[in-house]
Amino acid sequence: MKLGKALPGRAAAPLAIVLATLLAVSPAGAQQVVNPMYFGFKAGTMDLDASGFDNASNWAVLLGFTLYDRPETGSFALEGEYSRSFDDGDVRVAGARGEWDAETLALYGAYRTGGSVFLKAKAGWANWDVNVSGPGTRAEGDDSDFSYGAGAGLRLSPRTGFEAEYTVIESDLSFVSLGFFSRF
Repeated sequence: MKLGKALPGRAAAPLAIVLATLLAVSPAGAQQVVNPMYFGFKAGTMDLDASGFDNASNWAVLLGFTLYDRPETGSFALEGEYSRSFDDGDVRVAGARGEWDAETLALYGAYRTGGSVFLKAKAGWANWDVNVSGPGTRAEGDDSDFSYGAGAGLRLSPRTGFEAEYTVIESDLSFVSLGFFSRF
């Protein structure tokens, strides 16, 4: 009889340990972990600051990896970005007409402030290539330069958001864009 009364207590201890462990590792009992990888798409105007050059329209893709993320202080990430013209800009120089396009590849360190409305600052290195073509003429310029940018955005959730951004690719080339990002 004593043995029968002792068994329920002994069986309850392992069951309590299992239940406590399940509660501790369940999403309801722990802070949600968000994947540090994210991607984004954006489009905007590429401005070549030269006389006779109208803006080109570019699209861009980005891939980011969040290194630090705290709701109170913001986040820091590494972002790779590729952009290319989908609508060439017009060129009018010395009576001649032509077109120009730009392609960029960059790596940035990017900081976003905390909160649903945020500010963004980024700095890094960009490789750019500008092509100009006209009647019987083609010219190309490319280089790598320090690049930086600033923007503001709206987080729709911890995983997605929109941002508007101004990026200086090099002293005479800038990109104004509106984009969307999401975590994997």
